[in-house]
Amino acid sequence: TLEELRAANATTPIDEAATIARRAALVPGLLDNHAAALALGKRAADAAQQRAGKPEANDDMLVFSYGAILLRAGQIDAAVVTLEDAAKRNPSRGWTKLYLALAYAQKGDRATARRWYD
Repeated sequence: TLEELRAANATTPIDEAATIARRAALVPGLLDNHAAALALGKRAADAAQQRAGKPEANDDMLVFSYGAILLRAGQIDAAVVTLEDAAKRNPSRGWTKLYLALAYAQKGDRATARRWYD
């Protein structure tokens, strides 16, 4: 919820921060504060990067969450890089593919968007 997003901070556990950030990215109208959501998402993605080589089961979702927030915040190029990282971590995750298709479509690259959508 919006209250969760506002209340989250540096002491919020990583998985909880990612869940709150992901909700902010996916629920229409919830993301009124890009800065707070971006901070939570970045913290979760950074944690996933630090665990590289020792992947946790949900690290791709931590990275996806940040990519989705970047896309909602209009940072398309950064979203593509982040979402592609999430796709490398878990190539079968449908949400990641969908958001990559959306990001490439927003960039005007319809061929790549279609590849990710298909």
